[in-house]
Amino acid sequence: MNTALTSLDLSGNNFDDQSITCLGTMLRENKVLTSLRLSSCGLGPKALQTVCRAVGMNTTLTSLDLSFSKFDDQSITCLGTVLKYNKVLTSLVLVGCGLGPEGLCEVCNAFGMNTTLTSLHLSGNEFDDQSIACLGTMLRENKVLTTLGLNRCGLGPEGLCEVCNAVRMNTTRTYIDLSENRFDDKSITCLGK
Repeated sequence: MNTALTSLDLSGNNFDDQSITCLGTMLRENKVLTSLRLSSCGLGPKALQTVCRAVGMNTTLTSLDLSFSKFDDQSITCLGTVLKYNKVLTSLVLVGCGLGPEGLCEVCNAFGMNTTLTSLHLSGNEFDDQSIACLGTMLRENKVLTTLGLNRCGLGPEGLCEVCNAVRMNTTRTYIDLSENRFDDKSITCLGK
């Protein structure tokens, strides 16, 4: 087994079931890989479950990018379980994964319990009132998250006010990307408080 490779970018590849099984085995057994990018690989729910279970057993992976994957309820629950108990992962990128309100709440609830993740990117996923409330709770409870990507999430004035109110109560955040959302004068006022 390779003992020098610490970063692996497999973005843009299409994996069959056998490849995903091999990837899962590699993640469970590898003791040096710290960064894995699987962006735009067309990973579906079954493949995501395999990857999430393997990440749950991995003790070295600190950065995972699953952008533009296709999560369903089971795969997002699997990811949520991993996030609750994983003590190594520090960065998670879930850009454009089509996470619905329940999926976003699952991720936010897991982040509320996680003590190692410092960076979360949820850009390109649509938030509604329910998921915004979950996000606000997570931002108030999580004491380690420093970077949050929320651009192009369909956040409106109420969403921005919820984020601002939560951030005021917890000062560990150092960077939040809120670009390309729908704000008005009221929400800008919340930002200024």
